[in-house]
Amino acid sequence: MVDAVRGFEMETFEFINIMQVHGFPRVLGILTHLDGFKESKSIRKMKKRYKARFWAELYDGAKMFYLSGIQYSGTRYNKTEVTNLARFIAIQKFAPLSWRQDHSYMVAHRWEDQTLVPNSDTRTLALYGYVSGCRLRTAGQAFHIAGVGDFPAASAAAALDPCPPPTNQNPKMKGLALRTLSDKQRNLYAPYCEHQHITVDSEAMYINTREAEESFTRKEDDGADDETTDDEGPDGELSSDDEEEDEEMDPSEAVKMVRELQDVHLDLDDREAPMPLVAGGAQVPPTRRLAEDEEEEEDWDEDDKGRSDDDEEEEEEGGYVNPFLEVSDKLDAVARGFEAGDDEEDDDEGPSSAFTAAQWAALVYGDGSAAGLPREKKEKAPEEEGKVQLFDDEDEDEQDLEGEVDDDVDTSRPRGPFLAGRAQSADDDEEEQQLESEAYIRQLRCRRFFVAKNITKELEGEIKGGSTSAEGGMDLEAERQANAEAKEKAAVEESKGADEEEEDEDTARLKGVVATKSELDEVRDFSADDGTLAIGTYAKLVFENVPAESVEALKERKWPLILGSLLPSEMKMGFIQMRVKRHRWHPKILKTRDVLLFSVGWRRFQGLPVYALEDRNRSRVRMLKYTPEHMHCLATVYGPSIAPNTGVLAIRNWKAVPSYRVALTGQVMESAEKFDIVKKLKLVGEPTKVFKNTAFIKGMFNSDLEVSKCIGAKIQTVSGIRGEIKKAHKANGDFRAGFEDKIKMSDLVMLKAWVNVPLPKFYNPMLDVPEWRRMRTIAELRRANNTPIPNKLDSSYGQGRQERVDRKSTPLNIPDSLKKQLPFKSKAK
Repeated sequence: MVDAVRGFEMETFEFINIMQVHGFPRVLGILTHLDGFKESKSIRKMKKRYKARFWAELYDGAKMFYLSGIQYSGTRYNKTEVTNLARFIAIQKFAPLSWRQDHSYMVAHRWEDQTLVPNSDTRTLALYGYVSGCRLRTAGQAFHIAGVGDFPAASAAAALDPCPPPTNQNPKMKGLALRTLSDKQRNLYAPYCEHQHITVDSEAMYINTREAEESFTRKEDDGADDETTDDEGPDGELSSDDEEEDEEMDPSEAVKMVRELQDVHLDLDDREAPMPLVAGGAQVPPTRRLAEDEEEEEDWDEDDKGRSDDDEEEEEEGGYVNPFLEVSDKLDAVARGFEAGDDEEDDDEGPSSAFTAAQWAALVYGDGSAAGLPREKKEKAPEEEGKVQLFDDEDEDEQDLEGEVDDDVDTSRPRGPFLAGRAQSADDDEEEQQLESEAYIRQLRCRRFFVAKNITKELEGEIKGGSTSAEGGMDLEAERQANAEAKEKAAVEESKGADEEEEDEDTARLKGVVATKSELDEVRDFSADDGTLAIGTYAKLVFENVPAESVEALKERKWPLILGSLLPSEMKMGFIQMRVKRHRWHPKILKTRDVLLFSVGWRRFQGLPVYALEDRNRSRVRMLKYTPEHMHCLATVYGPSIAPNTGVLAIRNWKAVPSYRVALTGQVMESAEKFDIVKKLKLVGEPTKVFKNTAFIKGMFNSDLEVSKCIGAKIQTVSGIRGEIKKAHKANGDFRAGFEDKIKMSDLVMLKAWVNVPLPKFYNPMLDVPEWRRMRTIAELRRANNTPIPNKLDSSYGQGRQERVDRKSTPLNIPDSLKKQLPFKSKAK
């Protein structure tokens, strides 16, 4: 996010630099506050300039979006722009990072302190989140918790997903994941975030109600619309003193409509109950039938007239339930057949038909002979002519019927010979009637009516094989036996439903726990077949022996908690050699053994780097006292081993400072137990005795042990005569050396050598606790202790110059014989 008015700030470049080191998974630039520019020409120039600068830092072609400004009364950005931005982020493709392919990680959505002993020094911490990166091993996996440290996972298992992805509801593809989601299927799961005044933390969910904003829910002290408040007069009008206050408290029209919908407390049966078309008129049933019989209309009129005053009051209160409506909605297809049947079809079929429309109506609805009897008596009531009572006036029978009748049967179109009889003419083909009759039989079977099997067989025999004669009628005993079996089946199913209703809350809760456990076992079996958890699995990780200070600091943590898996090679401690370069915007060069905060992989730690540079012939690695100005160098630091080519970033001071905080960047070259880094050593000695080609040297070493380490080393005089160390002469460090030629007593002998530099083993992991102490730099210690910088006289050129004494030379004596041979002009006069 870049403010177009201010431009790119230093923090923006620092963040881009951090992302460059650790990888660019998906980076988008967003320009905001474009409404601060009045002219479109200046906006175009600004966009072009910012895009060029953004490409210079990232790469050519990096995407940059523009948000025109705050809209909707200064509350949020434009909806279309935000939608386009979210869509582009969702469909953006990026190259996979090698670090993520090798390491599994998890962003902890919530954590739990599962310590059994209170106030203990070490805690047991459980963390929940989705597995990312690669597959996560469930056994023997170590993790680095950012700001806490390295801990092995005591247990790692799959947990129930709090926001599972929607699956395909198609019967053929049920259970498979969807490739695209509609707006209704897009869920929001944002723990530790506040969305629509709802905050979710590690223990509970809080709903924040803001008094300054509009609330749809009516307050508890708000009275009903028809009640008179204290400020209202006898006519229900407000007093003049409170009119202005009530106008300010009056909600908007949209809020009123939502509150009116909240005040409606009607069930589905209440909404489908009969209602009058005009005030004081008869009740009209809300049916979906194509045509109604005159007899049925008379039944409804009689039913409406026969209702008592108590029923009308109950209906006004919203408690009236029409028992017939529930059954008629589910059997409307059969009811249409009854309405469509006429005498003409009966005359065509003749008196030998097994069942007429009236007989089917009596079969389905019953003749009412058993109405008004208790349940036990109704079950014992005699069945007549192979028919079974489908329902009665009691609620229990209605529930039984609801459990047996299929609600998914399509009743939108007429089917069967009963409704077709009115639409077909007398000249219709018999074959077409037979096909329609067979289709009706199949639909009737789908209804699962309690009809004896012999009745269905008799009807099929009549339609397929012709009419059945009166002598070949149905056997009454077989019919009663079939009805008894149907009754027993209904009684068993009724007892099952009653048992389920009698279950208490504990049993229902136990069933829910069992169902949850079975679902969790399925997830674990699916994920842990090979001892790993798949990517996207919601996992639970338990860590033991976590310091209590770190657990207490998590309560005040305001940034995400990241867990990264560690490879076995990353658990070993050693030296890391990096190829680094001082950042061009850092104000100062860096000094060897000056502490820096390194960010390598998952870890952040303080170390003492030793800078070095490799010779051109690669014969040695020379230590550098300071980093070069504009070139790369090697840095060796002690810490956990890491894979090569891993990004490295170092910060000297991460507090808010006016200068650029990123000190150096680079990448890991290799990790090893030790590295040979040498520095130049120049030793000077003086000859004590000089022979032909041999001399005894003193003042170069302090002991014969030092001499023994340097036997065979090359030495050289100031005049250029080369030599070699032969053997120690005395215990004080004197030695015998051989030279190419005879040296003089006034010559100085020098030894140019390379000595290994000891590498400091300092590793201070960064912990996000107030008690963590960081190592301060040398400059910070000098400022804190008010210590001046040490000044050596030899290091100051031009100051403190030593005064040299003029040497007096001896006079030159010329022999007399030589003077005589001189020319006349040169002779002394």
